[in-house]
Amino acid sequence: MASNRQQALPAGTLIDGFEIRRVLGTGGFGVTYLGFDTSLERPVAIKEYCPEGIAVRAEGDTTLSPGDEDLAEAYSYGLTRFLDEARTLARFHHPSIVRVQRFVEANGTGYLIMDFEQGGTLWQLLRRSAPLDEAAVRGVLVPLLEGLEMVHGQSYLHRDIKPSNILMREHGSPVLLDFGAARLALEQQGGALTVLITPGYAPLEQYSATDQQGPWSDLYALGATAFHCMTGTAPMAATERIARLHGGEGDPVPGVLEGASDRYSNLLIENVLWMLEPVAGERPRSTSEVLDALRPGNLTRPASGEPTGAATLLMHDVETGPATVPATDFEPSPALTQGLMSLLEEHAGRVARRVVAPAMERSGCYDDLVEHLAGFVLDPQRQGEFCTRARALRTGDGAGQPDAVASDAASPDAGLPETVTEQARELLAEYVGPIAALLVEQAAGRTSDRDAFHDLLAGELEDDAERREFLSRLK
Repeated sequence: MASNRQQALPAGTLIDGFEIRRVLGTGGFGVTYLGFDTSLERPVAIKEYCPEGIAVRAEGDTTLSPGDEDLAEAYSYGLTRFLDEARTLARFHHPSIVRVQRFVEANGTGYLIMDFEQGGTLWQLLRRSAPLDEAAVRGVLVPLLEGLEMVHGQSYLHRDIKPSNILMREHGSPVLLDFGAARLALEQQGGALTVLITPGYAPLEQYSATDQQGPWSDLYALGATAFHCMTGTAPMAATERIARLHGGEGDPVPGVLEGASDRYSNLLIENVLWMLEPVAGERPRSTSEVLDALRPGNLTRPASGEPTGAATLLMHDVETGPATVPATDFEPSPALTQGLMSLLEEHAGRVARRVVAPAMERSGCYDDLVEHLAGFVLDPQRQGEFCTRARALRTGDGAGQPDAVASDAASPDAGLPETVTEQARELLAEYVGPIAALLVEQAAGRTSDRDAFHDLLAGELEDDAERREFLSRLK
């Protein structure tokens, strides 16, 4: 069955006075488009209900339908819930919650018409600029807590809070996106909820449809997001944390944050750890509890429209002064960076792309660097294997690395043809929106090799399938 991106409506399609311009993003349950309100003459975001693996759109047709008769009931049920949620979300008016203007039923499916916000996701920001300073972390955490207070007051939960579902406006304020997982969770009609899991951000109770969920569940996910802002990585999955506690090994999450006490106040660390308690009953029960706890040490909030620390990083992505580079006992070459990244990715997955380069910049001793990276290998038996192979990489310092990386190191100033960067910018914009221009400029500044340039841009996409599709379309 075709992917949601392949089934997306073509540019120029009209839906009740709204024109489809291009795809902004896709997910397992829908497609989000950049649209245009032809009546008010302004851009909008349009989310189409399109459950992947269930919905089918024939080539040249705009109508969606279940791909199989056996799937008709599931498709209809999902569409009904989608429209029910649209009606509820349209009642929310808060600067930290994406605003639904209206909803439309057409083409056998449904559409949410939402405000279009300029900016990039928090996940994209963290890939380039984590960890954030305390002002920036609070600039994300406090407004989202205030928005969730309204959502929870209507007996709704988001249930999928994570950096890729948070948009950072151009002036730096956060907006919580994608309520595709929202349910009248406190009422739990029928006693069954769809389980939607994002490891690292999902609390333990979310792994079971029978466990009671509530505001404390969203608070865990928001706490995990704050942890990511403060450390550069998501916390260990809740299931693994519980397993370690039961096994007598101890929970590593508190130690990671407490080790950052030189950068963050005790007040912030204590509240994030409170939100991240593995056992639901030990977490705050409401957003107001966390807001009240944060207020005694709250930093002065910026005036309306004044960029926060996160905004400055998102818009400029530059350092405020010359970097202090520690003396090192190794040469942090592009080939060695790529080698360590590929090796760690075998053990730790995509986290490798976020931790290797920053760690190399901060480290003055290769052995210390290897030990630090080994901490991201959760299996103790494989940590030794990682350290052995990582130390062997230093011997050749890039020998045997891909030609693309070697070419990058050999001629960093050669530059890329304008046709290459323009093609990449236009295509990447279909996945991430206007921030594509900034990402392309940054990647072009890091390498003059076409394949390496394309790989850097693909790394900005969180979804594996989208990364493969993006690279395939470039070629």
